[in-house]
Amino acid sequence: MASTTRQATLLLLLTLQVGVQPVLMGWYASEARDVRLRVGVVELLKLLLALVPLSCSRGEAGLLAQLKGWRLRAALATTVLPALIYVLQNLLNHAAVVTLDGVTFNVLNQTKIIWTALLVYLLLGKHQSPLQMLALGMLCIAAVLMTSSSVETAEEQGAEVKANDAAVFTGMYQALLAAVLSALAGSLIQRALQREKRNQYMITVELSILGEATLMLLALVQGGLMSAPDNSDSQDSM
Repeated sequence: MASTTRQATLLLLLTLQVGVQPVLMGWYASEARDVRLRVGVVELLKLLLALVPLSCSRGEAGLLAQLKGWRLRAALATTVLPALIYVLQNLLNHAAVVTLDGVTFNVLNQTKIIWTALLVYLLLGKHQSPLQMLALGMLCIAAVLMTSSSVETAEEQGAEVKANDAAVFTGMYQALLAAVLSALAGSLIQRALQREKRNQYMITVELSILGEATLMLLALVQGGLMSAPDNSDSQDSM
C-alpha cells in the first residue's frame, strides 16, 4: 500500500511539473531575453540541486568519497557528449517556448519519450511492454494531430498572420529537435550509468559544469551575454 501511495504521489508531482513547466519557462523567457543566460541559470540550479543529496549522503555515495574516486578520463568519456547535447537541447527548448502555447510545447516536448524508447532499444537492447507501446503510439498520434491542425489553421489565415505562424512552425521544429536530443543524451547517460556504475548525482554535477563552460565559451565567441539589442527576439541570442 505504501509503495502504491508513493508511486501515485510521484506520478502526481510529475504531472504537475509537466503542466507548470511551459508556463514558468514562458514567464521566465519574457523577463530574461538572452537564451544563453536563461539556460545558464537552469544549469546552475541543476548543479546546486545535485550537490545537496551528495553533501547529505554518507559513505561511498557522499561528496567527499565521490571526489576521492573521481577520474578525469572516466568523466570525459561519460559526460562530454551528453553535456554538449543537453546545452543545444536547452537552447532549442528555451527558444521554442517563446513562440508556442503551453499545450503545443508540452505535447511536442513529451515526444522525447518516443525517441527515448527507440534509442534505449537500439543502445541498450531494452524492449517495451505492449501497454507501453500503446501509450507511445497514442503520444505519437497526439503530436501528429497537434502539428497538422496548426498547419491547416495557418493555411486559412491572411498574410500577416502567416508571417507570425512561420515563427510558430520554427518553434515546433525546435521543440521536436530538442525532444530528439533530450532522448539521445538521456540514453547515453543511462548507458554510462549501467556500464560505469557511476553516481547519478555526480554525473549531474559534471553535466552542469560542462554545460556552464560551454555557454561561457559560446558567449565569448558571440560577443557577451548581454550584447543582444533590446528589440531583438529571444531566438536571436542563440
